[in-house]
Amino acid sequence: MTPAQRCGALTIALQRYRDTVSDNYDETLHEVVGRVATTGDLGKTDLGALLLWKRIRIGSWATELLSKADADVRTITAQAVAAARDQQLTVPEAARRARRVLIDLPGTGTGDALASAVILVGAPDRMAVYDYHAHLGLWRAGLRLDERPGLYFEYMKLIQQCRAELLQHGHGTWTARQVDLALFTHGAYKGLQRPRPWRQR
Repeated sequence: MTPAQRCGALTIALQRYRDTVSDNYDETLHEVVGRVATTGDLGKTDLGALLLWKRIRIGSWATELLSKADADVRTITAQAVAAARDQQLTVPEAARRARRVLIDLPGTGTGDALASAVILVGAPDRMAVYDYHAHLGLWRAGLRLDERPGLYFEYMKLIQQCRAELLQHGHGTWTARQVDLALFTHGAYKGLQRPRPWRQR
């Protein structure tokens, strides 16, 4: 897929998302974003809201998370938020540093779905959410994202690439969040090819 074709596919996907998903869906996300904008950190209640919003399956790590003092959770998440907002760093580098901080937070040691949601609410103007469907959306759009350490850093590099291409090809200025919504929809769309296996490990 050429960059121009990719931009066209993402534009169609974002419109499909807007046509099919209720405006109310992100209310929970917006509430957490508003609180984090004021506090600069996330507590266990905020994480619980994100788990519901992201529809993440709860594992045995939940007991460990609930057993941590809320103050300790806020200390970790405050460091991640600060890293994500650091304007001295490129967006991918800020994403990488924020992700590293969250390794110590139960539920974010493996996988990037919850960690990326935490990072997004810390810096909603520059970060994006990662998930399985967005990963597949990248593949369908002709961009490869290998599953290896540093995945969220590589993911944000590809998000920035898409943003630059969209601007270059006359689709206007997109936020990273708009790109991830388009990728999510492109990946989840059942009318497109879904090869097996499609991810490289």
